[in-house]
Amino acid sequence: MPTPRLYKTITFELKAHHRLISNRLTQEENERIYQKCMGKHGHGHNYKICVTFCLSPEDFSNGRLTLFTSQVHSLLIEPFHLKSLNVEFAAMGVENPVTTGEQIVSIFSEKLRLAGLSEFVSRLEVQETRKNSFITTPKKPIA
Repeated sequence: MPTPRLYKTITFELKAHHRLISNRLTQEENERIYQKCMGKHGHGHNYKICVTFCLSPEDFSNGRLTLFTSQVHSLLIEPFHLKSLNVEFAAMGVENPVTTGEQIVSIFSEKLRLAGLSEFVSRLEVQETRKNSFITTPKKPIA
């Protein structure tokens, strides 16, 4: 009989600044596409990062959820909290740190994969505003 799986969503808060701008577009193209979000000084959000873990009942009882929660905080919250996502993504080697929600959720998903957590994460959501969120299923490691 297969081991039952339980799902638990943990929500983290990330306060960060960004400016929507692409280094592959002209100033006029950036202004047309990103409008006010491309402003000279950018803007901030209180992002909600929702991570849904898929674990066995034993993982809950043996403290793995607590460990995974701590790892997510170290990977996705601490490095970016109260910072510019554009600056931090560029420092990570992101070639074109536009910092759209799509890019943020993709980069965060990849960070989970590289840390070996994607095996235990069934869903990752970045809520930028109450009306705007981005969801992905992190890629599972290749066996």
